[in-house]
Amino acid sequence: MAEIKNLVLFVYTLLLFILHFYALGHIVHSQYNNEFKYKPIFWYLIIITALQYLDIVFSIFKLTKSNPIAVFVQ
Repeated sequence: MAEIKNLVLFVYTLLLFILHFYALGHIVHSQYNNEFKYKPIFWYLIIITALQYLDIVFSIFKLTKSNPIAVFVQ
């Protein structure tokens, strides 16, 4: 069970890292091309925020040691 827990948390963290990397790359690239648009950045932020709310579910099912109420307040 611990291996599955570690795998889920690794994939979750990796996915968040990749999305943050692409969003930052998109912002930097669009600033240099003078074609900054809010819509792609908005979708990156929506997806990243939705994934970060999974931490509440993970903490309820004891995948992480976070307090679900503290995670929600953040």
